[in-house]
Amino acid sequence: SAKKQRLFTKRPYAGSLSWLPAHKHQRAATATDPSTSYFTLPKLAYSWGTTIHVLALDLDRKVAANGAPLDRGGSLARLQFDPVSKWEAIEDVVYCRWIDADVLLYMTRSQRMFVFETRLRQETEVCASPPGSIAGQPWVTLATGVEAEPSYAQVMSVYRRRVFAVCGESTVYTGRLLAWTERLELLVEQNRIIDAITLATGFYQGRTGQIVVGLPRQRQDGSNAALEMRRHALVGDKLVELMRTALRQTLGGNKQVSDSVVRALVSVCIEACLAIDKQPLLFGEVFERYAANPRRLRVYLETIEPFILSGDIARLPPQILNAMVDSYGATPQLVRRLGELLMNLRLSPGEFDIDRVLSSCRQHRLWRTFARVWLIMGDPVAPVISILAAASSSGSSSSTGDVITGDDSQSVGDGSDDDDEAPNIVIFDYLDMVIRGRRYPDGKPTKPQNVAEKFSTLVTELILPPVETTSRLLDVEHLQTTFGTLLALLNLSTDRLLITLNHVLGDPFTGLVNFIVKPAAGVAPSKHSDRSLRRASQVKSFMQLVVDTLFVLTTTAYREQSSQLLTKRQNGLLSSFALTLYATRFPLVYLTDSSVAEWASIVLRLDDPSTRVEREYAFELLFKLNPPQSYEDYIEPTRQAGFFRVLELIYRTLEQYDLALRTYLDHPEYVYHRAVFSAIRELAASRRPKALEGIAEFARGSAAELVEVDPESFVSTVEAVSSLSHDGIVAALADQARAQLAYLRALLDPTPEALSKSPGRQNPEMAAADERAPPNIGLSDEQHIVVYPFRSLVPDSEQRSNKHPQAYHERYLELMCLYNPGNVLPYLKQHADLSPEPFRLAYVQSICSKHGVSDGLVWVLVRLGDFSGALTTLIVHMDQETERMRAAVPVAQRDANSEEGEHAPALSDADRERLADHLDRTAHEIDSCVSVCRAALSKLGKDVLAQSAHCHDPDTPMSADAAAKAQSEYRALVSTQLCDLWLALLRKALGYLHHTSRTLDGLAAGDVVTREAWQLVSKRQRWMLQSVLDALIFAASSASSLISLRRIIQQLLSSGPSPSNGQADSVPMSQRQLGAGRSLDIAEIQHLLAVAVSAYKTEAQLMALTNVLVDYDLFTTFAQLVRSQKQGWQMSPESTTSSSAEAAVAPGQRSSERGLCCGKCGEQVFNDQ
Repeated sequence: SAKKQRLFTKRPYAGSLSWLPAHKHQRAATATDPSTSYFTLPKLAYSWGTTIHVLALDLDRKVAANGAPLDRGGSLARLQFDPVSKWEAIEDVVYCRWIDADVLLYMTRSQRMFVFETRLRQETEVCASPPGSIAGQPWVTLATGVEAEPSYAQVMSVYRRRVFAVCGESTVYTGRLLAWTERLELLVEQNRIIDAITLATGFYQGRTGQIVVGLPRQRQDGSNAALEMRRHALVGDKLVELMRTALRQTLGGNKQVSDSVVRALVSVCIEACLAIDKQPLLFGEVFERYAANPRRLRVYLETIEPFILSGDIARLPPQILNAMVDSYGATPQLVRRLGELLMNLRLSPGEFDIDRVLSSCRQHRLWRTFARVWLIMGDPVAPVISILAAASSSGSSSSTGDVITGDDSQSVGDGSDDDDEAPNIVIFDYLDMVIRGRRYPDGKPTKPQNVAEKFSTLVTELILPPVETTSRLLDVEHLQTTFGTLLALLNLSTDRLLITLNHVLGDPFTGLVNFIVKPAAGVAPSKHSDRSLRRASQVKSFMQLVVDTLFVLTTTAYREQSSQLLTKRQNGLLSSFALTLYATRFPLVYLTDSSVAEWASIVLRLDDPSTRVEREYAFELLFKLNPPQSYEDYIEPTRQAGFFRVLELIYRTLEQYDLALRTYLDHPEYVYHRAVFSAIRELAASRRPKALEGIAEFARGSAAELVEVDPESFVSTVEAVSSLSHDGIVAALADQARAQLAYLRALLDPTPEALSKSPGRQNPEMAAADERAPPNIGLSDEQHIVVYPFRSLVPDSEQRSNKHPQAYHERYLELMCLYNPGNVLPYLKQHADLSPEPFRLAYVQSICSKHGVSDGLVWVLVRLGDFSGALTTLIVHMDQETERMRAAVPVAQRDANSEEGEHAPALSDADRERLADHLDRTAHEIDSCVSVCRAALSKLGKDVLAQSAHCHDPDTPMSADAAAKAQSEYRALVSTQLCDLWLALLRKALGYLHHTSRTLDGLAAGDVVTREAWQLVSKRQRWMLQSVLDALIFAASSASSLISLRRIIQQLLSSGPSPSNGQADSVPMSQRQLGAGRSLDIAEIQHLLAVAVSAYKTEAQLMALTNVLVDYDLFTTFAQLVRSQKQGWQMSPESTTSSSAEAAVAPGQRSSERGLCCGKCGEQVFNDQ
């Protein structure tokens, strides 16, 4: 071991060893071994670093156990070392020494001493001396020159295996390992007797974290039973002595002891008595010491509670039980705790004051404890009677004699349903557990089995008396007497009673209990009563007893029409429950055919809508179990009773499938209406000809109702069933337009899109602080944007197919024009590109025009290429909306006597919102007009490109000049048409603004409200005109554009003769020519220029505007407009001298001297070529 590698190379070497010599022990001689003594084998303990190794020295097999050589020749014994134990100390071990056969004392580098038990591998620190106080001898270092820990072999001595001495430089330290009795005596001397009892209890149970000297130690081979008995014998008496001493010292005399000490003492005494199984001591001397003082008695009882609840204490003597009853009967909380304790104890009659406990439970309404105590007494019937009486007296139900009557649709009782002590909860939980052979309230099986069966039989016979159902019994008076408890439970809560019975019937225990039928009260026994009681027919199972009892009650109550016996709801619930039980458990439950027929008649004819579902389910089961001879006889009764499921079964049996499906629609609940589609599919899956015919007849006759239920499901069902077709359904709905509309919508447009909003419309509130709308034209990156105002113009790579006839689509469109015109346009956009064509555009145009669906009409006209007609339609609606807006402008009535400076009222919020709504709709029409113009530009532009490609086609038999002329003429025609469209729109927007300006000029100064309203209209109309100009300038910005902005401006300035205002108003808009109208006056020109120029605030935007607006300075006031806006550009001096006559120069004339110049240097910066 000296050569073992050092693990901690930076510290000095540390090691030690100690031999345990062999010991001689005496023993009794036996027949097999006559020797009276034996020797233990020596042990070697050595340490290296922090590890302690314990080795056992053993002899070779050739040596006898006593050491004598087996070889008479005198051969030497050979030794071998066997590992016994290994331990890791907290630091390097510098000294170790055996002080007992299994105990090793060792010291660490910091001179801390520990005791190590090698067999149990327990370690206990003995003491810690100051570092350096024990001086060792550095023999190894002096002899070898290697740094090592000093040797402590000469400074420590062990005496009598428990006393050790350690020599320091000037001090001798002594220590002693205390035996277990000495440790207890030391604690008693220190007045720590409670700790002594706790330590002794640990000694007794073998639970201690330190080395115990003087007690038998456990063995590794597992043979510890005898050692444990010896330890219990040694420690048990000492522990009892300590408890008696502690009780005498602490509670004897008139000492003032704190409650914490009293509570701690009784706690350790309880644990000690339970450990040594000395409960008589706990319930005798300990209880008597505490019972002398009421305060200490309460501490004793409260301390013992957890041990009772945990099951450690299962029984209590009568004196403690009575003391607990006396102490815990003051308040409801204490009585509840008492009930919990009594439920966890095994009690016997006569052990405590039962009457006092029951009276306390009754006083504080602790019915769970009340029932538990009666079960302890062996009487399971008394709780039922008492709790029912308590429920009756507390108002849970009214009583008449012994019978509780009244309707019980709601559970009643004192306290809420959440209170587990409420009688209406306790009674049914109690019945459920006791009848199923369980203990109340924990639900554990009652032991032994015969007691469980006895309790179950007694309670069942109380509720369901097994008596003969003679004619004398079948009257109300005798039934109230015989079944009084059952009637009381029914009136307490019929629903909970049936739930309880259903749960009980599902328990296998009830199959073990049988009941003997007894003669009814007041009825003489039959002649062969002794034999009849022994017949099998007179022995009933619990299930049969329930059915027979409910049969007697329900049939008698229905026949006598007595509400004192059962209400209609009770009769319906009980009959349904019993018949369901009979139908599902047959043949375990027996009823005669006449009884079944009578009961079925009651269920069928009982007039109680609240139990219709339960009665229908029971009657359906019974109908399937016992089919009638004539199904036709039950058609009308089942229909009157509302048993539509049974009625469907009858019709299916009679193969009247259309009437069978009709029962789903006749059912009062909507969920059955929806189930008709599943029924149709299920019936169609049978593929029977009559079934398919019935489905077709039903679908045609009830098409409108099926559409009302769920049109989508109806459509999917028609497609799934081969005998149905859309043609037949659509024809069947010909006279019901709205139902036909719903069906066609589900067929053609199951997910209709919402109406699209006008894109790009700016909120008018954004321009509240500035009348000028934001610019939207002129930059190069915007000129390459392709705008598709209609979805039908967007290229679609996937061509969708149309799988429905064209007549369906056209009929659907016509119905939508009548009842839902708002969805016409979305539908047209969504289905326009289907193949083959879903609808004819000419037909759509006619129905939209007929029914006034303007948005659909505009869309069709655009698709047909009639852009002028589309724009005319929009302008007509825009004029109508403008007229409605003008009519909505409020006119303030000014008082003639009011002074000029008097405060005038402002525009109300309601008027402002009303005007805003009209202006929003007008703006929407303006946006639609712009979209039409853009669509015309896009479509006609494509036509121009296509015509150009056709003219330049080499295969075309046309000369180059003819092709160029044809192309020029067609381009001029298209340009004229486009310019006329934009001109009409621009004139209309400008006319609205001009009319508003004239109206404002004609208002009096005092018309504040009207002026404010017209100013709001003017602001929004200026914005609309700005949006039209933005779109127009953007459309004319392209180099290859077909629109000439200059031409449109010139036509606005110099139009042909126009009628007067009155004449113009008298001409219908549809008869006016687009682009024709009167000449603009100076005010309108100013409006146009102000709107066109004011929005462009940067140099680049002005240049873009000028590029498309003027070839030269057309207006003499252009420079002033630019300067008034302070936008950095001004006209050259030559430009400002142009006269008004120059404004009428022909469009073809150009002047290279005209252009824009810088305001600072005068250099020309722009010249249009």
